[in-house]
Amino acid sequence: DYYYYYADPNQPAVLEVIAEADDPDGLTFRWYNENTGEYSEETGATLTTPAVTKRVNYRCTVSDPYGNSKSVWFYVHPDNQLRVTPVEPAGIRPEDGGLSFEVDPDETVTLGVNVTAKDMEGIIYQWTSYDPEYGSTDIEGATGDTYMTTISRATSITCYVYDKYGNQDNAWFSISVRNNLRAWPEGEEDSSEKSITLAPHDPVSMKVMVSATDMSQLTYVWEKGKIVYDEEWDDYYTNYETIEGADTDTYAIPSVTETANYNCTVSNR
Repeated sequence: DYYYYYADPNQPAVLEVIAEADDPDGLTFRWYNENTGEYSEETGATLTTPAVTKRVNYRCTVSDPYGNSKSVWFYVHPDNQLRVTPVEPAGIRPEDGGLSFEVDPDETVTLGVNVTAKDMEGIIYQWTSYDPEYGSTDIEGATGDTYMTTISRATSITCYVYDKYGNQDNAWFSISVRNNLRAWPEGEEDSSEKSITLAPHDPVSMKVMVSATDMSQLTYVWEKGKIVYDEEWDDYYTNYETIEGADTDTYAIPSVTETANYNCTVSNR
């Protein structure tokens, strides 16, 4: 069995094992510090640890005179009550652990976090940015409770906060650029879908209409979806695959030979 024990920073923890047996006489207790690899001189059911300054694991092995033994693990954490919350811009309500909001293209914003803890000494800040292709990257020099940046494209930024006891918390900011982007099939301005019925081998040309404040850096990705039967789930679903080279507002098929769904995703920088 294992138990989590949260101790006040720089205070000892009192760990206790409750042992039961048909014959409790002769039970022995051995306490082992898994961090240091040392056994304690304590041989009773209770161990008072040194002052807790970092995470440490203890194991207590209880043995009887008949060769039976059971072990209990204690994962001791210094409970510094580290909490990180985002500084809220006017009119924006926080979500679970962060903020989502829009800005104008190339707008400069200052992001900030509020930090509370029992012991604020040694608090470390690290701001990171997220890229879908490369993952999270530390932002060089962004090591305070605020970070100023210019937003030219949708981005996710997170501030990680660490204390000297090994605890960590964070607040995230999901920022999109206000470009009033809209897309719809040609001839269907009030809908995001269009149904087309053709005779076999007829040609077809599909076009996406777009409006946006800034039309200069739009990208188009066309996908083809086919209905697939999943034997495991005994159900049908649409499997979409990206069409290589289809990167404009129009996709043409010279001869239609099958029923399929086509989807075009329009993005701006």
